[in-house]
Amino acid sequence: MTLGDTVSIQFYNSEEFKGYIYSGDLFWIYVLALLMVVDILTGVSKAIVNQNLWSRKSLFGFIRKLMIFAMIIIANALDVILGFNGMLLYATVFFYIANELLSVLENASQLGLPVPKQLQQVLDVIYAKSENQSIADKYKNDLKGYDRINDTKDSSGVPRKQKLK
Repeated sequence: MTLGDTVSIQFYNSEEFKGYIYSGDLFWIYVLALLMVVDILTGVSKAIVNQNLWSRKSLFGFIRKLMIFAMIIIANALDVILGFNGMLLYATVFFYIANELLSVLENASQLGLPVPKQLQQVLDVIYAKSENQSIADKYKNDLKGYDRINDTKDSSGVPRKQKLK
């Protein structure tokens, strides 16, 4: 080796990377990363148009994107340990790709961009379902205004005392 030679290390082709980080085809990670960037751009655009761009909400969204990669790494580890030969890993990656595609379509629809009629109908159904509160949100709202230390609800979910004013 001479002074002018360079050493090239391809970590993503190493057995350590494939065993611990991601053993699948990197093409799907690139697709996911591209969809994440498009989702971020359309989400920020939607927030600017709706005049509700909040740095805290954006930061939470970016952290969620990073957590998706953490979930993929965990799925890879479980896949390798359990010997599923990539089935769990690819199911996880394709789930998140579908999730990002849906989010991009939702943002595009809310920005007023043309969306195919069939997809718009699916989004309308999703919007209608999302308008109904989730169970967790329902319970959170039920607990607001009650004294959480002394008296909240009995085992049947009925408030034991009136709302505080």
